[in-house]
Amino acid sequence: MPILDRRVLWEFSQNRIVIYYIPCQGPLEKSEQVYIYLGKDSWKQILGRFLMNKCYSFFQYEVTNVSYFDQLDFVFTDGNLLWDNNETKDWHIVWKEQLNNPFSVVNREATNISRQVVVFWDIENCAVPSSVSGNYVVHKLLRRMKLFGDIISIRVYACMELLKTELKLALQTSGVELIDARRDNWVVQSRCYDHHHPGKDAADKLIISDMWSIAWQNNPKHLCITLISGDRDFAYAFSRLSMLGYCTVLIYPRLASSNLVDSASFAIPWKDDFWVGTMLFILDENC
Repeated sequence: MPILDRRVLWEFSQNRIVIYYIPCQGPLEKSEQVYIYLGKDSWKQILGRFLMNKCYSFFQYEVTNVSYFDQLDFVFTDGNLLWDNNETKDWHIVWKEQLNNPFSVVNREATNISRQVVVFWDIENCAVPSSVSGNYVVHKLLRRMKLFGDIISIRVYACMELLKTELKLALQTSGVELIDARRDNWVVQSRCYDHHHPGKDAADKLIISDMWSIAWQNNPKHLCITLISGDRDFAYAFSRLSMLGYCTVLIYPRLASSNLVDSASFAIPWKDDFWVGTMLFILDENC
């Protein structure tokens, strides 16, 4: 059985292969030996660097002077050189593809277990940037979240009367589910977003209810729950889900609740470079 809760991200650019390994809890948390095979020559060990920033710690492995390859095969091992998955201490990943242009940038993410990702989006707390369209945000979100698994659902919660028609249409045509958290008429008419108004927590209650409903229907090993919000009201529920073993990802805006940020397995800031940054956004030194 392969190691669970591991993530590897790799890219091929400018004649070099760079492998990023994000360790979580498990046998290979602190030390690894990595061997690589590129479809030619022989297996060789590659040395890595342990890097840290204020958000994450990760290992970086680099192979230089690579002009072409049609297979990428690498092993994280406990060092007994048997690659036998003894006590889940080895992890073997294989990728094969014919590259038409060996100098073009190729990005691949690999996980050792199939996870399903469900996204819950508190859009009033974390709005679509005015500089981009709803379609663009959904497209980028799908790409960025591939690191954690395959997105099966994106749900947007809001009083739909407060969202622009163009935005709702863009989200719907991108496959997003729109959940109407209707408020009292006086709240709608006033366009009031004060967190202390009685209608404000309608979306929050729906999100929390749906998160738990999805969680109880799925094994923690096979589900990643992603929340887009900065509201402190989600902190307790998110902490409990993390404690139960679910992978929890928070995408949070500026001035988000620190309790909520601390409750997630992974916390990613929602900012301009989230949408225009590199594929390695999760390792951003400025996070």
